[in-house]
Amino acid sequence: MGSPMLKLENIDLAYGEAKVLFDVSLEVQQGEIVALLGSNGAGKSSTLKAISGLERVSSGRIFFDGENLTNRPSSEIVKRGLSHTPEGRRLFPRMSVEENLLLGLRRGTKGVKSKELLDRAFEMFPVLKERRKQYAGLMSGGEQQQCSIARALMSEPRFVLMDEPSLGLAPQIIADVFRVIREIRDSGVTVLLVEQNMVQSLAIADRAYVLERGRVTLSGDAKTLSKDPALQKAYLGA
Repeated sequence: MGSPMLKLENIDLAYGEAKVLFDVSLEVQQGEIVALLGSNGAGKSSTLKAISGLERVSSGRIFFDGENLTNRPSSEIVKRGLSHTPEGRRLFPRMSVEENLLLGLRRGTKGVKSKELLDRAFEMFPVLKERRKQYAGLMSGGEQQQCSIARALMSEPRFVLMDEPSLGLAPQIIADVFRVIREIRDSGVTVLLVEQNMVQSLAIADRAYVLERGRVTLSGDAKTLSKDPALQKAYLGA
């Protein structure tokens, strides 16, 4: 294996006096889907926010493509080819689907290029093409999630951070979302996936890390971890 595309070294993060990440280290190789698993409040979303520059770490270092991006502004991190689909979708409900997608473009992208990227999003998510002029807030949860993922891809990232993409969705829609994540990886985009859906995540991931109370307690090959009784324990918080 060569140098990892993303590498976290001994990350600590606190909200005021409350420390939420303790000495977190992980790495993701180019072309992988890596799952970051754990129960509610384990620190998964905080880890993604640290990577994408939405939260400042108090110690440790974050490398992307060998470059130290620790505590750099989000705008700078996006320019490097890293995109983040946040938990809860965060769409603008009173803007159309198309307008929401166009907000995902890198600054300065326009004309033929923006049309090309829109067409690609509509090809991957046909329902968004049908709804392109509709308010995003009027779509179902599954459709909104597809819009959120498509918006993250509008900046042509090489690496996507996905935070709980299956949260609150019906089983059939969840299957579609996981299929799309696989397609994204197959198109050449590397994925770090935060999920509570352990079974589905391990089924599509190459490797996984388990966070418990802000610390990495398990890591390894996804298929091996899926059979690990310690993972069930960490997951259920027993």
